Amino acid sequence: MGSTGAPVLPLYTLTVSTVRVFWFSDRSVRGGCDFLESWRLMYTAGEEWKEVENAEPYGLQPHVFNQIKLRPVATTDLRIEVRLKAGWSGGICEWEVE
Repeated sequence: MGSTGAPVLPLYTLTVSTVRVFWFSDRSVRGGCDFLESWRLMYTAGEEWKEVENAEPYGLQPHVFNQIKLRPVATTDLRIEVRLKAGWSGGICEWEVE
């Protein structure tokens, strides 16, 4: 996937060891969002995106924070990549990084 516009300059480096995600779903009230098929956390190492090395599986539990502990990484960028269920959108209520 390409991008356009000016590059974003990193403000600071963050060391990350724990991530918590609270997934959004409104399927029960006939909305358009459901829980995901899967997800993974990525970080930048130089110019390259890499998947974190986590000590726990990626959680997809409803109505709670899904926490993963990972081998600490120092990075300026994080992103979550998701695989959606067919025909559904997905969403994040809250994302916490330590």
